[in-house]
Amino acid sequence: MSDMMFADAAANNPTSSTPAYTVLARRYRSKQFDELIGQESISRTLQNAIAMNRIAHAYLFCGTRGVGKTSMARVLARALNAPKELTQASAIASSIFRGEDMDVIEIDGASNRGVDDARDLISKAGILPARSPYKIYIIDEVHMLTTPAFNALLKTMEEPPPHVKFILCTTEPHKVPATIQSRCQRFDFKPISTSRIAAHLREVITKEGLQADDAAIHLVAKLGNGSMRDALSLLDRLIAAASGNISIDMAQEVLGLPDAGLVAAVTTAVSNGDAKAGLESAAALLESGCPVEQALEFFAARWRDFLVLRTCGKETDLVDLSPEAKLIAASQAQNFEPHELVHFVAVCEAAIRGIRSSGSPRTIFDATIARLCLHREFQRIDIAVANSAAMSDAEKKNVSNSIRPVALNAPVVSNAALPTPMRDSVAPRVQAQIYPQTTHPPSAPHSFTPTQEPISAPISAPALKQSISMSATQAWEKIAAAAISTPEKVLAESFVPVSLNNNQLTLRAAESAGGAATYAARKSEMLQTLVARALGPGWKLHFETPAQAPEQTIAPMHGLDKDLMQMPMIQHAMDAFDAIVVKVEQAGSARAQPDSMLAQTLDPPSNDSSNA
Repeated sequence: MSDMMFADAAANNPTSSTPAYTVLARRYRSKQFDELIGQESISRTLQNAIAMNRIAHAYLFCGTRGVGKTSMARVLARALNAPKELTQASAIASSIFRGEDMDVIEIDGASNRGVDDARDLISKAGILPARSPYKIYIIDEVHMLTTPAFNALLKTMEEPPPHVKFILCTTEPHKVPATIQSRCQRFDFKPISTSRIAAHLREVITKEGLQADDAAIHLVAKLGNGSMRDALSLLDRLIAAASGNISIDMAQEVLGLPDAGLVAAVTTAVSNGDAKAGLESAAALLESGCPVEQALEFFAARWRDFLVLRTCGKETDLVDLSPEAKLIAASQAQNFEPHELVHFVAVCEAAIRGIRSSGSPRTIFDATIARLCLHREFQRIDIAVANSAAMSDAEKKNVSNSIRPVALNAPVVSNAALPTPMRDSVAPRVQAQIYPQTTHPPSAPHSFTPTQEPISAPISAPALKQSISMSATQAWEKIAAAAISTPEKVLAESFVPVSLNNNQLTLRAAESAGGAATYAARKSEMLQTLVARALGPGWKLHFETPAQAPEQTIAPMHGLDKDLMQMPMIQHAMDAFDAIVVKVEQAGSARAQPDSMLAQTLDPPSNDSSNA
């Protein structure tokens, strides 16, 4: 007890040989308008108002914590009450910044929030200032006042005595009644940028005679989250923990951040699709002391950085990273596609919400890491489910009086089922079997013969780059083997590989594709998805452009009449079903027995010769 009393006495005694320590946020608090960082527009406006003698009777300073609201209020009070012409200007200014001036009264709205406090303020407002031009009331956290207290202040704030000025500060302006806000000039303080905070921290470190890595300074500035006071408080912790130089490793350890090496290991596991390595690295991350929720928030932020760098390039200013860290992150981001990164962010955010209401957060965390590592396998499942659902929807849409379902979900359209004007305009009555995307068209000749077994897992782009013997034909065989749905198989049959160079696969339409080339030309996005699933991210496709127009180079399949393909009826049916014509039968002729890939009509026999 005696030691504690002695320490308190030494801290409060100005003649003590060991002066009390002042935290950085107070020691380097702004005392001039030009020292307020990030709020230059507000400083300029207030300085002009003072120069033009257009000073308002009440101001409302709004903004998040640590952006300079109270500091600006004190600087404004000093400019009004301690002008240079006053003989005691220096003493008045010093007392204002210490919060001890008798004419600048600072009130804490949280502890003086009742109507009696407001009445006491009103009663003292009529007293003239002791030695300054104005009596200034600075009410911090003014939103904490009660409604009766606000009502009591209304009249005084609307028409205060000429010598009274009000400066209200709040972090929650929406809680300040509109009747109060309408009596004030409002200024909104914006969060300070990371680069401005980092520059100020470097100046403070230099003045303190210390050294720090640029990466550590940038990390502290980013963790400040727009608040200079928060950043200076974090720097205080690092200075107390450092023996001299503040390194990035020491900063991460002291501030309790996830280990950068383990985070990179999880990112690599997700890129390679290695669930085992991902779970082991994530477990080590948790064992190092990182909470589950914080780890997921960190991963979500990392995927967001990758997304911005992958989309906007490494020169973008939308990512708050040091130059070295930005280059590393930009290189890692190339292993993912933008749509994958958007999915990763959504998965992490959903897991964070689930953890907050779950009794087994570790289970959700491990499942989330595994989900990220196996995202390409889940993508295959999603595509298969989507194709199945689309097939069911097509059946429902095709059930009508004119178009009836067939055995393999392939509708058969005959000219007798069309409206009379269109049917009469057709000279030779034909019955065209039109196969939509969700059905199996007749097999077309392959331009190649697969020689490898279907791959069970996608091959990443880095792995494929290292395969010197990989040829365009082998790459295309892998793509064809990865085709799941009928539309993807049609795409694989509609193109042939030309060349493979630096992860760019050049294709051209197969000569045997015929009418399927029209369908394939509209499905470039589906083909790109198929390539990414088979070979991994980072691949580009290039299509050889024919010398003639596409409609001149596309030949009909299986000897179809070109004039028949251009008939409005046939074109309308192809557009309606997003399909191609694969076979034409003359009305009245004997139907050939369809093979396993063709559909049989379910129409019952009819005596009407027109439907034969």
